[in-house]
Parts: sequence; structure tokens; C-alpha cells
Amino acid sequence: MHDLTDITDWTAYEALGQWPDFQKVLSPEEREKLFASSPAAHANKIKTPYLLLIGEKDLRVVPHYRGFIRTLQANGSTAKVLSYPESNHPLIEVEVESDFVINMIKWFDQHSQ
Repeated sequence: MHDLTDITDWTAYEALGQWPDFQKVLSPEEREKLFASSPAAHANKIKTPYLLLIGEKDLRVVPHYRGFIRTLQANGSTAKVLSYPESNHPLIEVEVESDFVINMIKWFDQHSQ
């Protein structure tokens, strides 16, 4: 995610615990820490049913979520994506909010039994 997001400073700070120096190339150790902090590094351990709500115009959640979802499914996890083509990160449109609230309730009803 670090190389693909529009908030590289934040992702680096969260993973490395310090603000990055963008005048320097990341060291192999720093790149390893960045990967280790990514959900992709742990997808094979996830067993809880996973529901992702995504606005397709979102710049924060990169399009690589599809590979993450496929990895979860390949490892036997239940994973579902609710995709909203005209939405961005906040998913604030009334129609979108209505849809995802209804679908989240259904999801929790189905997976909390």
C-alpha cells in the first residue's frame, strides 16, 4: 500500500514509527516493516468473515483490495465486497449509506450465529 497510496507519509509513520525522509530510498528493513504492517502480509491468518465496503473512486483504499479478497477466499475465509462505483472514501451518499447499512445488518445476522 505504501507505494500506491496518496498518503505515503502517514503509512510510513504508522509502520516505522517516524516520519520518513523522502530524500532517501527506503532501506530493505524499512520496506520489510512496511510490508509486515500491511493486511496483505497477514491474509493467510484471517479466519473471521470479512466484509469490505469500498467506493471505487477511493484514493485511500487502493484497487489492490481485489487481490487481498481473493487471497482470503483462497485460504477458506468468507469474504464479500460491497462496491459503490460513484463513491469515494467516506461513502456518504444517501443511497449508498442505505445499501451498506442494510447489507451490514444482514452480514452480522448471518455471521454471528
